[in-house]
Amino acid sequence: MKNYIYLLLISLSVFLSGFSASAAGRDGSTVDSPTTTSTAPLRVATCPAAYEEQNGIVVIETESLNLPSGWQKKTSAGGHTGSAYIDWTGAENFSKTGIGLIETTIKINKTGKYIFQWRNRVGLGTSLTDHNDTWLRFPDASDFYGERTTRKVYPYGTGKTPNPNGAGSDGWFKVYFNAGVWNWAWATYVSDRDAMQVVVEFDKPGVYKLQISARSKGHLLDRIVMFHSSVSPSSAQTLTRTETKCLGETPANQAPVVSNPIPDQVATAGTNLTYTVPSNTFSDPNADALSYSASLSTGASLPSWLTFNAASRTFSGTSPASTTLTLRVTASDGQGGQTSDDFALRINAPAPNPVPTVNAGADKQLSLPTTQVSLSGSASDNGRLVSTVWTKVSGPAATLTAANSLTLTASSLTAGTYVFRLTATDDQGATAFDEATVTVNPATVTAQQVVSLSLMNADTDQEIKLLVPGEQINLATLPTKNLNIRATTNPVKVGSVKMVLSGKQSHTQTETGFPYALFGDTGGDYKNWTPAEGSYTLTVTPYTGAGATGTAGTPLTMNFTVIDQAAPVNQAPVLASIGNKTMTLGQTLGFTAQATDADVPAQALTYSTTGPVSSGINASTGSFTWTPTTTGTFSLTIKVTDNGSPAQFAQEVIAVTVNPASPQQEVISFSLINATTDQVIKVLTNGEQINLATLASRSINIRANTNPGTVGSVKMVLSGKQSRTQTDNGAPYALFGDKDGNYNNWTPSTGSYSLTGTPYTASAAGGTAGGSLTISFTVVDQPAGARLSAEEADGLQVVLLGNPIANDEVTVSIQGAGGLPLRMQVLNMQGKTVSERQLGKAGSHEQHQLSVAGQPAGLLLLRVSTPTQTRTIKVMKIK
Repeated sequence: MKNYIYLLLISLSVFLSGFSASAAGRDGSTVDSPTTTSTAPLRVATCPAAYEEQNGIVVIETESLNLPSGWQKKTSAGGHTGSAYIDWTGAENFSKTGIGLIETTIKINKTGKYIFQWRNRVGLGTSLTDHNDTWLRFPDASDFYGERTTRKVYPYGTGKTPNPNGAGSDGWFKVYFNAGVWNWAWATYVSDRDAMQVVVEFDKPGVYKLQISARSKGHLLDRIVMFHSSVSPSSAQTLTRTETKCLGETPANQAPVVSNPIPDQVATAGTNLTYTVPSNTFSDPNADALSYSASLSTGASLPSWLTFNAASRTFSGTSPASTTLTLRVTASDGQGGQTSDDFALRINAPAPNPVPTVNAGADKQLSLPTTQVSLSGSASDNGRLVSTVWTKVSGPAATLTAANSLTLTASSLTAGTYVFRLTATDDQGATAFDEATVTVNPATVTAQQVVSLSLMNADTDQEIKLLVPGEQINLATLPTKNLNIRATTNPVKVGSVKMVLSGKQSHTQTETGFPYALFGDTGGDYKNWTPAEGSYTLTVTPYTGAGATGTAGTPLTMNFTVIDQAAPVNQAPVLASIGNKTMTLGQTLGFTAQATDADVPAQALTYSTTGPVSSGINASTGSFTWTPTTTGTFSLTIKVTDNGSPAQFAQEVIAVTVNPASPQQEVISFSLINATTDQVIKVLTNGEQINLATLASRSINIRANTNPGTVGSVKMVLSGKQSRTQTDNGAPYALFGDKDGNYNNWTPSTGSYSLTGTPYTASAAGGTAGGSLTISFTVVDQPAGARLSAEEADGLQVVLLGNPIANDEVTVSIQGAGGLPLRMQVLNMQGKTVSERQLGKAGSHEQHQLSVAGQPAGLLLLRVSTPTQTRTIKVMKIK
């Protein structure tokens, strides 16, 4: 009977191989397909495994697995594949593995790296982060790990590191769903908060075990795929794929298919064409690697100007003329199967070349004496510009600079109108231009005026001073009594100047030549005038013509008096003693220098200082301020100067000593105290949850820890479920008080709290406030076995014995790390490790000393960690 069956199968294979495939052409006609299909003879054999990898893919419907008690097949959640999905309905196993064990076998033919995924979803509750995980293990695979880019993690218990975030043991991964949707998804990850895909490696063909263990109920599993690294995820995840059960059969090769037809393409003659055939154009049912070739649809070779890169599936070339081609791309699977797709390539004639776009910029106006202008133009083209040139079209002579750039400088301009042209030429010879007009106006004529009068030394022909209205000229104090007065005009030279002096003496002078002197000059050698004592008025008027003719300009009239009195001897001012100063860094030194002057009338006094660059003094009031930036002793000179002739001064040199600032007091942490034993339970962190049910005593207190260890007082303000304000003048600084270190009792109500502690330099919250610290915490009263989250807390307890510390050791007590690797570190505030100790397997209670020898006084960090938890505590070293 078996022989008959074999002959029947052989006959069926031969019968099927005699058919050829055909496909519909783009015009609706039927054409022979280039795809050939070969069918391998069927083999009947005994399979050593339940499932078998086929063409790099394994597909398993979970309802087909052998399910132990606690697992149920269900159909109520729509959208599943196959006949059902599976759901664990027993007790949840967050720390135990091997419960509800499902085991099956897979025959691997193709060695290498495989990605494991299951189609899953959350089926219970209202949170997508609960009921979302199940245990997974490949006990005899060549390698089993989580991977993200170049990083890997290995299951706990395999002897390999690093290990994932979260739970695990004995080679089991906790595999979780995090798609963020209430629907089926292929989201399959390990390592909490650092999602990594699941990878299995097989170094040789054979039969391998797949094991699943129950963890969360309500985590629904629909189907499982495992695909080789050469297979795309989308191909493996296709829901129409059937299970790859091990039946001992070799499936027949299937030819590639056209998944997405190639769209027609358009290019321009004379322009380089580059087109890459999309990678999703073809697909292969057997996941075989495809190779590609190209030709004309007639089977003829591509024209000489067009090439096809088979590796990148890219056409490239430049067509010399317009044409239309029908191109054919053929995909082959290397197993005798192939298929083709045709598309049209239309080459259009190039569009006419447009002329460049040119803008010479805005027209400009300027006035002499400015003789230079800058013009900034712009030019663009649809191709490439080969030149831009500025030229002068009209106008007076000009010098052009940078005429072959877009920015022109035109100089040596004279009054008149200029037209400048910017011409642009592109790479095909097309030109265009634009023009800008520049108008140069004559210089503006300013009305003549007398701007000042100068008292001149007629002996030396040098200026003594500029006269001001109401000037008093004291002949006794001048270097000479031989004087003259000079008028200064705008412009410097005018047609003539007429000067009329009246008062004690009278004189009229008209000066046509420069300089313009009241009593005349010979070639700049001023004539002498010794004025009589008395009052004078001098009026000076410029004219455009000689001899006070033409148009009169703006005159200047000035009154002055002449006296001849010996000047009194100027007395130096007297500066009141200031004295040396002492201050603290960060403060501002301030005082007012005071001085008197005995002259009658008293002279005007001016204050100045020399010393540190940042110091300064008000020149008129003597108010001095300085905020030093470094410590030390500095020399300052305070000087006061009068305005007598000659000027006199007084000064004092003072020493300023700047001392270092005392460190600011601050509250650095809060400690939870057992008020029964007066011992530290733990250092509180912001957001802390205090569970009364897990504490050794419900009688507690809270201590504020300061830097330095002793301050004037600490004010503590508690708000929330209960409120309290406590000011403690002596260490320890307890929220509910103490008597010589015997802490008063407080049993808090459950609820939320906020606590602020502020140190002061004096008792009773007096003096200067230091740096405050505010933390928030909640108080609960829950039994130790209550589930707090999807991941049960291990309760790592870290207590620092003594804080602040005055010696070179940190003593730490640790509970809740039993059986786990334990790491203890002391780090400085730059994150550098100062001291470290590691245990491969911690006991239920550990106490250790870590050295901080050589570290300066200040803050350090104590970090205690297991593979699943980390605690960090601030440590204050005061010596």
